[in-house]
Amino acid sequence: LVRDIIIKYILRGIMRYDSSQEGFTIVSLEDDQVMCRYEISNGRKVNLSGRADRLDRLPNGTMQIIDYKSGNTPHLEFNGMNSLFTGEAKERISNIFQTLLYSMMLNKRHGCDAKPTLYYASKMLDKEYSPEIVNTQTGEVIERYSTHAEEFEETLSRVLEELFDYDRP
Repeated sequence: LVRDIIIKYILRGIMRYDSSQEGFTIVSLEDDQVMCRYEISNGRKVNLSGRADRLDRLPNGTMQIIDYKSGNTPHLEFNGMNSLFTGEAKERISNIFQTLLYSMMLNKRHGCDAKPTLYYASKMLDKEYSPEIVNTQTGEVIERYSTHAEEFEETLSRVLEELFDYDRP
């Protein structure tokens, strides 16, 4: 009974938010894997994959990646791309990193742009709630992965190079 009440509450919040948006089409719900082969140095490639909770096509053609979260404290802000990889533990916000990584994979594999978003179920009924991700270092909302791709991929490549460097313990 409690579980059913919680599910109804969550769905009501999501539906309220979605009904305020115009022209999107739900493309998939947790059934399509996002993946790509990501090239690092010396022709080596790393297979990356994940399962997005939901993919929407926005009116402008951009794909919106939605990751549902059940926590009470929304983590929608980060302090620059570098902090997602190498910052203090509280700065390495895995939810934001995950949606950016999925955005990159869609971009690499399908050539489409993506907007990463986080739906915090406990906050969806708040009138001022927004699922948009904000880079506090620049003050920018991440509307399109492509405008942040270079910085994200440069940092990702550096971290993967270190991870696959057999000369480093």
